[in-house]
Amino acid sequence: MQYELAITLAEAASGIETKIQLPRMDPCEACEGSGVEPGSRRTTCDVCHGRGEVRLSQGFLTVARPCPKCHGEGELNRNPCRTCRGEGRQRAERVLAVRIPAGIDDGMQLRVSGEGASGHLGGPPGDLYVVVRVREHEVFTRDGADLYCDLPLSFPQLVFGAEVAVPVIAGAATLKIAPGSQPNQIVKLRGRGMPRLRERGHGDACYRLVLEVPQKLNAGQREALQAFEAASTGQNGPLLGAFLERMKKLLS
Repeated sequence: MQYELAITLAEAASGIETKIQLPRMDPCEACEGSGVEPGSRRTTCDVCHGRGEVRLSQGFLTVARPCPKCHGEGELNRNPCRTCRGEGRQRAERVLAVRIPAGIDDGMQLRVSGEGASGHLGGPPGDLYVVVRVREHEVFTRDGADLYCDLPLSFPQLVFGAEVAVPVIAGAATLKIAPGSQPNQIVKLRGRGMPRLRERGHGDACYRLVLEVPQKLNAGQREALQAFEAASTGQNGPLLGAFLERMKKLLS
């Protein structure tokens, strides 16, 4: 049997023990899984005489096929159980405790041995596979044990550097932005990501620096930016300088 269990990213990071309610087929209590009405018993099939197959001769060939009367069982149930109608199983609800290990990822499966549906006519039960689905997080996306987050910053914060509060999986932390940081640069908090499943340590919390350009400027801001532009005339940064050199080579 397969059961899908939805959990949050925080629960995947810490690991949880939860209970699931599982509808499944259990052995019939009335006939104890035999499918025969209590006080009765199965009889030997009068067509295959208990072999479960019949043989048909076609010239030099002999073909064995399942018995059409007992369907290969070799016995007949002439008095089926009235509770399960001869199937030997009945529907039931079962509550199971399941332990989800820390660091589990979306789509991974946990096998719970012997907790699947009961086999036909008293056969052994199968296994239960719990498929874990990790819900999308409001802030983070995940890549293995690393977590990624877009961090909006202003132009002065990138130029002068800053210390900003950032989210981590278990709360908040302080991230130091170095002076002269560039848009789309990745800054990491080591060991603040997801735990590594079946391994030691944690991944990193990674923050992509996003420059937020103001849509409207007041008079003071406009004047300050115009003064900055005038003072920067003829001074190209390394990225712009390299781009202009490539343009010259392309045009020549």
